[in-house]
Amino acid sequence: MIPQMQSSKLRGVLEAEDETTTAQRLGFILEAQGADKLAKTIRAWLAQKLAWIALATRAPENVKTIAANNRWQIFANTMSLSRALKDPIQDRPTRVGPQILVCPAV
Repeated sequence: MIPQMQSSKLRGVLEAEDETTTAQRLGFILEAQGADKLAKTIRAWLAQKLAWIALATRAPENVKTIAANNRWQIFANTMSLSRALKDPIQDRPTRVGPQILVCPAV
């Protein structure tokens, strides 16, 4: 699906729908998938609209760690991502790349 997406048309959809939180989640996912041009289009549209949100709106209760992405202001509260980013030896906050910090869930 990503190869068929076009930045110009994506910008039109963003304007028409005006869904900030959906755009944040989509931008985060597109960037994670390497679709940088599309992610940049979304990030430019978001400008100053960002507020911290959860990636999954219905997160499982047994998530032990949460990754926070500063660029997209998203708490990646999904089990698969949290498990993948958790430091298995120390069980402590782990920095993964320049924008992601994994910390114990509250």
